[in-house]
Order: sequence, then structure tokens, then C-alpha cells
Amino acid sequence: MYLARFYLNPRKNQLTSFPTELGKLKKLSTLDLKGNPIKKSEKQKIKKLLPNCQIPF
Repeated sequence: MYLARFYLNPRKNQLTSFPTELGKLKKLSTLDLKGNPIKKSEKQKIKKLLPNCQIPF
């Protein structure tokens, strides 16, 4: 059985928000958002959209 793991790394891109479509990335295992000025409320939204994903801010 092949288990695909996907990693997205938009580090240091001045990202402040993300679309709700981000939640469609069900196989995403890591979303590395370090170095982006993301507000606490947006971080909570992202965590809720991707509950099984590791998200270092």
C-alpha cells in the first residue's frame, strides 16, 4: 500500500490569509508557514481546515 505524503512550503512569502479551498488538500501532511505574518485568528482557521496536517507557523 502506497501512502502519499505531501509537503507545501510557502515560507517567508508575506502571506496573511488563505482560501477555504485549502481544506480540500486532504493528503497534505505538512504546511510550513514560518516567516509569514499570519494573525492568530487566521492560524486557527487554517488549523481547523487542515486538522490532520502539521503546520509550523
